[in-house]
Amino acid sequence: MENTSGFDAQRYPLVADVFVHLAPANEAEAALVSEFLGALPPGNREPGELTVLAMTGVTAMCRMTAAQMDLFGPAWPAEIVGPGLASADITHISNEVPFVEGCETNTSQENYNFCSKPEYIETLIASGADIIGMTGNHQNDFGRQNAMASLEFYDEYELPYYGGGKNIEEAMQPLFIEHNGTRLAFLGANSYGPKMAWATDSLPGAAPFDLNILSATIRSIKEKDLADVVLVELQYQESYDTEPLAEQRIDFNALVRAGADIVT
Repeated sequence: MENTSGFDAQRYPLVADVFVHLAPANEAEAALVSEFLGALPPGNREPGELTVLAMTGVTAMCRMTAAQMDLFGPAWPAEIVGPGLASADITHISNEVPFVEGCETNTSQENYNFCSKPEYIETLIASGADIIGMTGNHQNDFGRQNAMASLEFYDEYELPYYGGGKNIEEAMQPLFIEHNGTRLAFLGANSYGPKMAWATDSLPGAAPFDLNILSATIRSIKEKDLADVVLVELQYQESYDTEPLAEQRIDFNALVRAGADIVT
C-alpha cells in the first residue's frame, strides 16, 4: 500500500514510541542523565532475530487465470503481488491444483477438475515461494498418478510441502523450518473432502482432518520443545458469509488449546 511493504522490518507494527523530557539541575546531574540515556537500547527487540512470514490463502492456477497466463506469460500473476510476497523471509503459498503434463486450459465455470501446466510454477518462483501448503481438495482431480508426479515436481524445485503428501504418513508430518533462531512447525489438513482428495496409506493426497490426531501432534511438538511457533493450516467447510461457522470456531479454538499459535 502506497509503495510500502507490510513485510518491511523497519516498519515493524508492534512498536510504541516513548518520549522522556528531563531538566538536569546541574552539570553533574546532566552527565548522569546523558550516561543513563546512552546506555538505553533503541528498542526492546533485535531486528537481526526477526522473522517475516507471508502466508497466502488457497490458489488455483486454472480456468480464467490460466487463460490469462497463457496470454501474458506463466509468471503473469506474480507481476503485482510477487515482489511483496518475495520480500518476506519465509513465503508460504497454498496451491491446491496439481501440475500435470499435457494439461489443457478449460475456462468453463462448469469445470471442477483442475490442473495447472508445469510452466505455471514460474508464478510460485517469481513470488518467492519457500513452502507449499497442500491442504486443498483438488490435488487428485487428474488421478493419483498425476498427483504423485506433481509432488515429485515440487521435489525437483526443492520446494518443501506439508498438509499433503505421497501417502498419509507424509501428509500428516509437520514441516520444520528455522530462521534467525526461531523454530517454526507447519501442519495442515483438509476437512472439506471429498474422500478421494485425501491421502491413504499408499496413495497421495491431502491429510484428512482428524482433530484428535492433529491436537496430539501439536502437543507433542510443544512438549518436546521442537518448535517455538506452531502453525496449523486447514481447508475447512466453505461458507459464503463474513462470520466463521460455529463448527469452525470450535475446531480452531480446540487447536489453539492444544498449543497451536496460529491457525489459518
